[in-house]
Amino acid sequence: PMPDSAAEEVPLNSEGFTASERYLTRLAKKSFLSLWSYSNTFTDEGRASGKGDGKELCDLLVVFDRDVLVFSDKHCEFPAAGDLKISWARWYRRAVDKSVRQLLGAKSWITRFPNRVFLDRSCQRRFPIDLAPSESLRFHLVAVTRGAYAACSSHFAGQSTGSLMINTSVVGAEHHAHPFTIGRVLPQGPFIHVLDELTLDVVLRELDTIRDLVDYLERKETLLTHPHRSVMASGEEQLVAMYLTRTDDTGHHNFAGIRDDVDGVYVEEGHWEDFIRNPQYLAKKKADEKSYAWDRLIEHLTARGEVGLGDEATRDPTAMEPALRVLASEPRLARRQLADQLVDAMSRTVAPGDRFLRLGFAKQTPDTAYVFLILPWPPFFKTYSEYREGRRAMLLASCKVARLRATSAVRILGLATEPLGTRGATEDLVLLSVQGDAWGEEQEREARDLQRGASILLDETVQYFERHDDEYPAVPKVPPLGTSPSARLLQRARLRNLEKLSRKRKQPPRRK
Repeated sequence: PMPDSAAEEVPLNSEGFTASERYLTRLAKKSFLSLWSYSNTFTDEGRASGKGDGKELCDLLVVFDRDVLVFSDKHCEFPAAGDLKISWARWYRRAVDKSVRQLLGAKSWITRFPNRVFLDRSCQRRFPIDLAPSESLRFHLVAVTRGAYAACSSHFAGQSTGSLMINTSVVGAEHHAHPFTIGRVLPQGPFIHVLDELTLDVVLRELDTIRDLVDYLERKETLLTHPHRSVMASGEEQLVAMYLTRTDDTGHHNFAGIRDDVDGVYVEEGHWEDFIRNPQYLAKKKADEKSYAWDRLIEHLTARGEVGLGDEATRDPTAMEPALRVLASEPRLARRQLADQLVDAMSRTVAPGDRFLRLGFAKQTPDTAYVFLILPWPPFFKTYSEYREGRRAMLLASCKVARLRATSAVRILGLATEPLGTRGATEDLVLLSVQGDAWGEEQEREARDLQRGASILLDETVQYFERHDDEYPAVPKVPPLGTSPSARLLQRARLRNLEKLSRKRKQPPRRK
């Protein structure tokens, strides 16, 4: 049921026209998965009477519930000779300014004409994911700018990572006079995230679920748009390291620990380098390996995309999108927990006529409960279609009964399949809303009747899973990341008054 690599099974859209776009697409589909990632989308602007080509909307469009991520990818060679400021200004206009115009145009078009977005230049294939009402959409605009990496690294004599620096006191056209520096690209209007060759990889590989990435982009925007604080960083990768080693009072990653009275923050070189060398970081990467079974499951179900049975079955993965979106909304740490238990359930030996049922939820997302039903094809079903119908009925009943156990859940997602290794195995999904008017006394009585009548999740047969996993597993003789006395002293030293910078200061210090 879960092939090692399912991405190649899902040719839903263009893979990108240029090498740069194809690389962006591969990264995006790994992070956001195939059903929500679309390269080289188009509008029908300029077409007359259904004739002619459409206009390219953006290089990559990701739509996931209310979140819309728009990417513009520009690869521009950095001028090799001449005055540095002139070369930088020319590169900035071609790489950043042009991306900004495309991003703003795409945002405007999607807001005004959500039903006029297409997957092909001839505008015959409509964008398959329904967009939420425009007033509820949350746009995240990302300019991917390539070509300045080598020049930036050379300018700092090879003593930097080569990523663009961040300085929020540089605004708008002031960028032309500040080589290799990105601040507030637009003085007014939406925030633009600018990534380069290095930081595109860092951001999409370290925050490689839609939930993790959107949370980072939103909290980064909050940090960099503070009305009374200037922020400088030696590169986006330094911000990523700072973010991933800090949590707020709710236990979520955030740029926590900056006092309200601090009017300037400087994140110097070294945070990222220390972070990726830390044994706990390496232990996290090892522990995360199991979580990608969850990603493969989503891609596999997208590739199957089967709705209906027998002659009426159709391949339409978008019809399953609401249920698949629940699976894909889990962050990486939750996927680690869920995938471990899913694989364990599917590996159980279950004889025909018996069943194995497991109920639980990830600690990070307790509003979603999962039911895993492992049900071999029993001999009393003469055809496979009868078996599928019976399995779906059992899965739905199990999801209803699960609400009696998972009282904090607002949705129950059920997955039914055969034991791991079954030849020709199939899967069924059920998404059950159990909040508000969808769950009352009548539904609870029905659930209790089903529980007794079909012996579902009775006390003696309950298989719960609820686990706690440390994001950064403890390593012998290594203090927890970011919590040792020396680490706390270092963090405080780096954020003390040396972080306070004059808002008038335009030129950052030379990188160390």
